[in-house]
Amino acid sequence: MKMYLMGLSIILSSLLTFTPLLAASESYIDKAIKLKLWEDKHWGRLLHYKENSILSTTSQADGESFFLSKNGKESKKAELFATIRGVLNSSLADDNTHPICRFPARFLWLSKKLKINNVAPSVKCSDYKRFVATHDAQSASVVFSSYHLDSPASAYGHTLLRLNKGNHPLTGKHHELLDYGINYAANTTTDNAFVYSILGLIGGFKGTFASVPYFYKIREYNDFESRDLWSYNLKMNPDELNMLVAHIWELGSTYFDYFYFNENCSYHILSLLEAVNPNWNLLETLPFWVVPSESIKSFYNVEGLVESIDFRPSLRRRLRSASSQLSADELARVLRLDGERNFDALKVDASESNTKILDALIDYVDYRYVHHVLTEKGKHYLWKNKVLQKRSLFRGKGIDQNIPAPMQNAPHLSHSQHRLTTEVGNNEDGKFQTMSLRLSYHDLLDPRIGMPQLSQIEMVRFNFRYRYDKKEFLLDEFTAIEVESLNPWDSFSKKMSFRAKIGAKNYNLDSCKDCFSPSVELSSGATFKFGNRISVISSVLFDTQIAYNTKFNRTGLYLAIGPTVRSIFWWGDSVVTEARGSVYQSPTQKN
Repeated sequence: MKMYLMGLSIILSSLLTFTPLLAASESYIDKAIKLKLWEDKHWGRLLHYKENSILSTTSQADGESFFLSKNGKESKKAELFATIRGVLNSSLADDNTHPICRFPARFLWLSKKLKINNVAPSVKCSDYKRFVATHDAQSASVVFSSYHLDSPASAYGHTLLRLNKGNHPLTGKHHELLDYGINYAANTTTDNAFVYSILGLIGGFKGTFASVPYFYKIREYNDFESRDLWSYNLKMNPDELNMLVAHIWELGSTYFDYFYFNENCSYHILSLLEAVNPNWNLLETLPFWVVPSESIKSFYNVEGLVESIDFRPSLRRRLRSASSQLSADELARVLRLDGERNFDALKVDASESNTKILDALIDYVDYRYVHHVLTEKGKHYLWKNKVLQKRSLFRGKGIDQNIPAPMQNAPHLSHSQHRLTTEVGNNEDGKFQTMSLRLSYHDLLDPRIGMPQLSQIEMVRFNFRYRYDKKEFLLDEFTAIEVESLNPWDSFSKKMSFRAKIGAKNYNLDSCKDCFSPSVELSSGATFKFGNRISVISSVLFDTQIAYNTKFNRTGLYLAIGPTVRSIFWWGDSVVTEARGSVYQSPTQKN
């Protein structure tokens, strides 16, 4: 009987506790209904809802754990009511699973709108509080990692968020190596480039947010891939910063279907920022084809949002700066030191010249043997340590490491990715006019401000031609993708330049006139530069063209090989001229 009475007492006590909270949740739901809070723009952005049509709204978040209502992905109202009931639920045993702990940004918003924090249960949220303390965010920056044509996923560049800690208590300075990077990326499941492209186009990968120590990103982008880093430092008040950190925590529990051309890293960094302040309308300014430079413009153009811009030069840029401060003899000594690896033989002493040579040698070893240095393995890593030990013995002035930010390269200054051009001319077919429409992104004859200086990437370009004499309008060429990277040779690098193009175009051969045929073009060779700001470059590339059309010959294949010599002249940053010549031989068919 005594045991029965104790059990009854516990049940009654639970009911007495639960009943007021149940009544409170319904009371707050009534308030939300009167205010129509589910229509609030900020609520929609916290849940990443997007209108599919006039009557249909769906969240872009695809993980089920992101929703408290079974209809939450499609219904703003259902998810709002479920969230109100959830935050007022005091029956959960594990406080880290409580909705207040899982969705702190929603709780901050509800507290502001409904003062729901006054009646919400007290929960510790130890995991979330540990996350906040570890990141210790005092400010935030959006980081643009420059263009990297060696990787398809990074050809347009990459953006990530950085949570900045305050000044170090001992030095009184901010050290970005101690910050945290918030990265959104696809969780790829294949190394096959073709499969990767297809899955990236159709949303075949899960995209997730991840927090990593920022120095890992510096090693990956700045050192290993030799990419410049541009940091756009955002002006946020404490409430906005708290909301940002809270929403980052929430997004760690879900995923988004990753689409390479629109819902990509740049898109979702902006969607994260929009959830912080509903007055920042960032996504609506973007074209369908979302590229990192366009996303940078989106928030840069919000008045007062960008406080300052910082620049971190790539390993390659640091090496170029070091080499520009050495004479030809000093450059030769750097290469000889690395080749012989014998300090005594070259009589390296504490003179200013040799101090500069050692500084340049450190940069050269970092650049040439980057994999060994970053993994801290192998003979090249041991060699770097020896160079550092030798350099530590000298106190003389060495290489000037202060590299000013090349503001003409800042991505927010870049031109629009779309382009429409027209030309007129005359050839053996008579007068003609061409029109070219490009959807994305940049070629070497475009203005180079804010763009990759010696790289080209174009996707989806149509070239039309109208022949006046024949009154004929036709598609002359279609380019699916064209990538070109010119790598000027210097004392420290002899990296080959390359070009690749996939598409279709008209071929005029003896056996076939105006034969529109699928084609692939590949080129490789050497490039040389003249002038401090790359005012002139010349390249010699060996080209290979392959096309297919059953009208060509018995096999249907057309193959042409030969050299292309080209020079490009920059007259400032906006005016460019080009001269080129090609000679091709076809072993499959005579022209």
